[in-house]
Amino acid sequence: MRSTVFFVAERGREEASRKAHNLKTPVRFRAPQHFDALRSLPMWYMYILVCADESYYVGVTNNIERRFLQHVQGTGAKYTRSHKPVSCVYSEPFHTRSTAQKREAEIKRWPRAKKEQLVARS
Repeated sequence: MRSTVFFVAERGREEASRKAHNLKTPVRFRAPQHFDALRSLPMWYMYILVCADESYYVGVTNNIERRFLQHVQGTGAKYTRSHKPVSCVYSEPFHTRSTAQKREAEIKRWPRAKKEQLVARS
């Protein structure tokens, strides 16, 4: 006898699945009500730091506070080891790492004046 795990959305869907898999009693997985809300939370961030020499550093992380502390302690990027970060002045949330990295690459190509405008608008 085969078994399956599936989301139960409707009674008709449940019956169709049970018939398709020749099951007398389907194995059910009911997602918690907050399950969809958790999926919609942003998990990746593109951020901009201002360093002690007033230069900008642009990066990506899934935890801004932890990453900023890594930069301050000297265990972050090579650039921030020699250009000590002062503060995080801008961040944008993204659902995936890929989209955050694309935005990071875009902003890294910008001239300093355009980065300053972005930071000033936030």
